[in-house]
Amino acid sequence: MTTKEALKIAEENLKGSKLSASKLEKVKKVYAKNIKYWADRSESTLIRAEQLGLEVEKRIKKQYQKSITRIEKESAETYGKYLGEEISYSEIQKKLTREELKQFRDSVNEYYELAKRDDTKELIETIKELSTKTKITRLEALKDNIDIEIKALRANSNNELTNVLYNVGENVYKDVSKDLVENEIIDSFSKVSSAGVKKLVESSYSSKYIMNTDLINDKLSRILPKAFITGEGVKALTKEVVRELDIDYRKSQRIVRTEINRAANSVTLDRLKQNGVEKFIFIATLDNRTSDICREFNGKIFNVADGIQGVNIPALHPNCRSTVAAYFEPKDYTVIIEDEEELKRLGII
Repeated sequence: MTTKEALKIAEENLKGSKLSASKLEKVKKVYAKNIKYWADRSESTLIRAEQLGLEVEKRIKKQYQKSITRIEKESAETYGKYLGEEISYSEIQKKLTREELKQFRDSVNEYYELAKRDDTKELIETIKELSTKTKITRLEALKDNIDIEIKALRANSNNELTNVLYNVGENVYKDVSKDLVENEIIDSFSKVSSAGVKKLVESSYSSKYIMNTDLINDKLSRILPKAFITGEGVKALTKEVVRELDIDYRKSQRIVRTEINRAANSVTLDRLKQNGVEKFIFIATLDNRTSDICREFNGKIFNVADGIQGVNIPALHPNCRSTVAAYFEPKDYTVIIEDEEELKRLGII
C-alpha cells in the first residue's frame, strides 16, 4: 500500500471529525501511518506465500512436460510398432498378444509405487483394474497408458498444491502472530498446531482437484481414433494431447494462485479472531488488472466477526491478489499528536 492510498483511506474514515484542521491533519497522518504499517505487513506475508506458489508452479510445469514427453514416446512406439509405413486402423484395433499384454501390465505397474507413496486411491484403483485385464486392443492399451499417466500427473500436482497450502498456512500463522506480539496486541502465541492449520486450510480449499481427468480422457477418446483413422499419426495426436494439457496447466496455475491467496487470508482472519482483534481492513492490489469487487472493497473496514471467506475475505475470485490486515481504531491518536517526540519518531514532523 502506498502512503497516498493510506492517507486517502484515513481521510475517508475521519470524515465528520470535530478536531481542528491542524490537529485533524496530524491525526490523519498518524492514522495513515498505522494503516500502512499493518497493510505492508500483511502484503509482505502474502508475497512470501505467492513466492512459494511460483516454485510449485515450476515443479508442476516440469511434471506436465515429463508427462507430455512420455505420452509422445508411447504414441510414437505404438504407431511405429504396429503401423509402420502402411497406416491401417484395423491394425491398431487388434488384441494384444500374450507378450504384449505382459509388457502392458509391467508398464502400468511402474506407477504403483507412486500411487502407494502418495496414497492416491484413484490411481491405485486404476492400476488394479488395468492389471487384471485379459483382453485389450492396441488402441485401448495406448489410451490406458495415457490415462494412467494423466492420473499420475494429477496425483503429483495435487500433492504439490496440498503441501504448499499447509506450508503457507503455517507461515502465515507465525507471521501474523509475531506482528501482534511485536506491537503488544498480545503477549505471546502458542506453537503452530500443524493439525489445526491443516484443518483450517482444508476447510477453505475450494477446488478438490487440479485436473479434470474425466474431461481430458473424454477428449482423448475422440482424438486417438481420429489420429489413426485419418492417417495423421503421431504428430497430430501429440499436438492435440499437448494442446489439452497446456490448457489444463493454465487452469492449474489459476487454482494454485487462487488457493494460496484463499489459504493465506483464511489463516490471517483466524489469527485476528483468536487474538481478540475486532476489525480488519481489506487491501486490494490496485492496477489495471484489479477486479471491480476488489477495487470497491479496497480500504473498507469490517468486523472480524463478520469476515466470510469469498464474500469480504479473499480470494473473492480466481487469481485474486487481495489481502486483509488488522485494523485498529484511531481513538488514541489525539493523545499521540500532543507528544512531539512521538510525532518525530513517526516522521510526522
